[in-house]
Amino acid sequence: GKRSNGWLSQAPEIHPKALCFEADMDAGRARQVYWPHERPGFNWAVESKTKKGWNRFVMHHYEAE
Repeated sequence: GKRSNGWLSQAPEIHPKALCFEADMDAGRARQVYWPHERPGFNWAVESKTKKGWNRFVMHHYEAE
């Protein structure tokens, strides 16, 4: 099936402690980024690479109940 391999990367423009995974997909480069939030919990986003930079198309905030 459709599968890609990625690598650990950095996303300092999002947060200095961001954890980032990038992969080259059939449609281009994409990344998932996790970073801490001011409130308890963390944020998660998925972005695709464009000529102008990264295009975010989903973002979630997670926190413990």
